[in-house]
Amino acid sequence: MSTARCPIPATHRKLAEAHLLWRQALLHYREPEAFHANLNATIQALRKITFALQSEGDSIPNFVVCYEEIRSRLKADPDARWLHNARTKVVHQGDLEITSLALLKALTWKDEVLREVQVSPNLTTSQVLDSMRLPDLLNDSKTPLADLRDAAIEIERKWSLGTLRGREILEVLAGSTVS
Repeated sequence: MSTARCPIPATHRKLAEAHLLWRQALLHYREPEAFHANLNATIQALRKITFALQSEGDSIPNFVVCYEEIRSRLKADPDARWLHNARTKVVHQGDLEITSLALLKALTWKDEVLREVQVSPNLTTSQVLDSMRLPDLLNDSKTPLADLRDAAIEIERKWSLGTLRGREILEVLAGSTVS
């Protein structure tokens, strides 16, 4: 990444750092400890972007006016407020209360959801599957046995927080910035 022609190179670097950490969180989505560490680092890195921008503001014409307009919009945005509060919690108070949801599907031509359950954020995907009694799930299924014989099982994991009202946390972070 070259910032040679960028008028705000420190801000550019901080944005690239946040993007890298977000991608690392995504890569470790199925590994609770690595996901959580990268999630916390992403939240902190996103806040550093605005600190860098504020320190480089002198190089931008009308920066103060533009920045205050953007800041006002962000203060009114629930996701940006959430991110600001999440960073404060991560840095000064401890960890976020992350929840994990597992959606277990039988992949047939019907793509039937067998069960959707809240699971411990500390469980790996393999442990989630081990904790569910697959024969019971298949017996309770509405899908005919003939279809289930050739079915594959899919576990979809979703990380969220109570304050995000079920929305996936990386999606919220991808669309947020902080004031």
